[in-house]
Amino acid sequence: MHFNPHVEAALPDAMAVAIGEARQADRPFGAVLVDAERGDVVARARNTASSGDPTAHAEINVIRAAGPLGVALDRTILVTTAAPCVMCAGAVIWSRVQGVVVGCGAVRLAELGWPGLVIPEDELMARSPFPPLPWVTGVLEDEVAELYRTTTPPR
Repeated sequence: MHFNPHVEAALPDAMAVAIGEARQADRPFGAVLVDAERGDVVARARNTASSGDPTAHAEINVIRAAGPLGVALDRTILVTTAAPCVMCAGAVIWSRVQGVVVGCGAVRLAELGWPGLVIPEDELMARSPFPPLPWVTGVLEDEVAELYRTTTPPR
């Protein structure tokens, strides 16, 4: 992968925490931030968009949660159950996290009946004013895909 050995070893556990958040969400999406040096989970969130805030996706919520916790976003890696939508991907890039780890990519999500507004990460990185982020897809993919296989997407 693209991260130090401590973080790489911690990614499956971090994704498991994100899956736990997704299981508690109104829509099955969860995200965590991990310390980019140690791999510890430092913030967690789930999708709460049905609360009346359509921007309350898991990735946005975990970025918002970091501030009050005193977490420096530029010292974290985002771990998320699903490929971020365009809104979330933009927020992730602007947040200056050190990398992104995705459980279930956009193609697999669409195959499971969860199409989204997604731009491939290489295209996003090419248009970003910042250096490209390491972006890894497929961590615990089968476990994450089960969230979407067993849940009906909103219409």
